[in-house]
Amino acid sequence: MASLAILLTTHDGRFQKFRTPAEHIVLGKASGANLRVPLPWIGDRQLEIHNASDVLRIRSLSGDAVVNLLGKNVGDEWVVLSEDSEITVSRDGHCLKIEMRVRHSKGFTVLKGVSPSPERTTPLYTGAIIATHDGQQLQEEPLELPPPLELVPPPRKTHRPLRIAITVTATVVFLVVVSVLVYVIYSDNKQYNRRVTAQKQFYSLIEKAGQQTSDGHYVEAKRDLLEAERIARSFSWEDELAQVQEMCGKPEIQFGANGFQCVHEKWVEPAVAIAWKDAEQQYEPKIAQLVADAKLQIANLQYAGARVSCAEAIAMMDHYPVPAKPHPRLTEITRLDKEAEAKLVATQTTTGVRQ
Repeated sequence: MASLAILLTTHDGRFQKFRTPAEHIVLGKASGANLRVPLPWIGDRQLEIHNASDVLRIRSLSGDAVVNLLGKNVGDEWVVLSEDSEITVSRDGHCLKIEMRVRHSKGFTVLKGVSPSPERTTPLYTGAIIATHDGQQLQEEPLELPPPLELVPPPRKTHRPLRIAITVTATVVFLVVVSVLVYVIYSDNKQYNRRVTAQKQFYSLIEKAGQQTSDGHYVEAKRDLLEAERIARSFSWEDELAQVQEMCGKPEIQFGANGFQCVHEKWVEPAVAIAWKDAEQQYEPKIAQLVADAKLQIANLQYAGARVSCAEAIAMMDHYPVPAKPHPRLTEITRLDKEAEAKLVATQTTTGVRQ
């Protein structure tokens, strides 16, 4: 007797296979089907398979899913199949493939109302009636239909420890990468804010030092310039560093910040500055008067007296500290003295000639 081998395969790889001699099979998910398939997307009674009377045929019992044979949809009309057939039931991306194969006992062939030829070797389904090559009909005892089949997914071979290890490793790597990125972003933002703050502080110190230099507060100005220089060096700012060095090179910072005082555009120590100012207060009026006297005496032909006035003025200039020398009026007095000397000599020569 022929039996029907059925292989059910879902789109995700689950399968079930079995053989049955049943002539009438109803595939579906409800209890009314004798071939129950645990797929929620197919109908309660989706497909009917009739395997008897030398004919294998199918029809669709429900519109819940699409039954397809050789690219054509199967409706509620019977469709005759060949011995080896493949049907698909699909809906919303889900798919169930049904492969049916007719299996016969060895040495038997189909009886179609006529005597089969001995050359015919391809066995076809004949239901419960089969025939030998000599045309003799035999009746086999039908096999009992097995209980309704449940489609159960095959056990999956899992490597749980390995999968857990891979998941943990991937999570750790992901967290490390995210941590590094967050740290880099935080560091860049912190460095940017620090740079902006330092620039504001730098230019504030430069402006303040310039004002203090103008006001004569040289020590405070130098202190602010040194702080600005420290900031410029910490960030390797070449232009800003050159600006600080230029301001530090001014005499006000070089000498004034170290206690020197400026007297007539000369930077001298405080004691020298005091002596210089005292000499100016004591001798400057007298020097001015002696210069005026020398000029008047030369004009009145009192050349000897003019020379005496110039000598006294030059002697007073010697009382000035060394940094104050030469006196600003020394050149003028030296010129008057030479003029008086020359005229005196000329006068004495003329007088001698007359005598």
